[in-house]
Amino acid sequence: MNRDAETANRFLAWLLQDPTSTDFAPSGEGASPEAGPRSERSDQPVNYADQRAAETQDTMATHLSRTPSASPFSEGLLSFEVGEIPAVQDRFHALLKRRLRTEIEQNPPLFPWEVDVNDYESEPSDVAIAERVPTQFWLNHVQQQLPVPMSRSVLAQLLTHCQELAQSSLQQGVKLVRAVESLFPGETQTLNYLAGLVLASPSRSPILSPAAEATENGFPRHYDAATPLQQMALSLMAAREIVETLTLKVLPTQPCTKRHWLTDAGTVTLTATYHSSQPTRLRIEGHLPCAGTLTFRGQDGQAIAQRTSAGELSVELCDIQTEGLYPLEIQLMDQGHPPLTFVVQVTAGPQQ
Repeated sequence: MNRDAETANRFLAWLLQDPTSTDFAPSGEGASPEAGPRSERSDQPVNYADQRAAETQDTMATHLSRTPSASPFSEGLLSFEVGEIPAVQDRFHALLKRRLRTEIEQNPPLFPWEVDVNDYESEPSDVAIAERVPTQFWLNHVQQQLPVPMSRSVLAQLLTHCQELAQSSLQQGVKLVRAVESLFPGETQTLNYLAGLVLASPSRSPILSPAAEATENGFPRHYDAATPLQQMALSLMAAREIVETLTLKVLPTQPCTKRHWLTDAGTVTLTATYHSSQPTRLRIEGHLPCAGTLTFRGQDGQAIAQRTSAGELSVELCDIQTEGLYPLEIQLMDQGHPPLTFVVQVTAGPQQ
């Protein structure tokens, strides 16, 4: 009986020792060869919990065989009589569970095909993806301005890139190439050439229907049916349409400009007005088809206006710099879609 108690004491001492100590024999890869034939692969499904428990038992046996003397802890701390099993059983299970958890955290079990522990990236959630990708709610307006129908995935990429590029000071041709180059890797030279042609051509008239223009100009009936060269040209045309629509330019001689953006909930209307008297001011008046928010950002602050229903609202910034770019974000709350960002610019030159 005393021998059983001594063995149990040594086992409890092993459970309580620091897992990082040199006297601790880890399981898994690099474990002692005395642990047995755990490294043999099997075609049967592996129960990692059972495997870890078996490894722990082997490690315990090895440790006890190496330490026949008394526990490194004081005898008074852990000693008990074997007859006290009911009092010890709960303590034993708690210590075993804690020790197994610590060992598994420090030596995670591997899949049969793994050699080392890998930190896999978690897949993005549907909510995170929806926050980044424009929905059909905003894409409908773009589609109606294009000569041929385009797939939603292509339009979503273009709208995402164009919202970012519209806020940059890059030249227009560079913006178009940057917006579409991810769709055509390795074709930068061709895209630069086509971007020059697209910018030299007159803007598409909005009164022409896509079907009539496709027939008249020789475009295919759908973007997916076009040749790679045609797809490049169509993507650049779409990027130009998006960037120009998202950019509201005003001049001191023409201080007012207006934009419309069609959504499933109705049309968003924006009017930008520049006041050149000191201090210079830039005022945005908007009409939203439902509850929403306008956020107008300047260099030194921002102006926010919100409505709980459809109607008019306005925002204004002061001390406006010529050629400065001022983002205007529209969030329609009742729809649960990501915001759409325009940019307002006061330019000294003629509008293009």
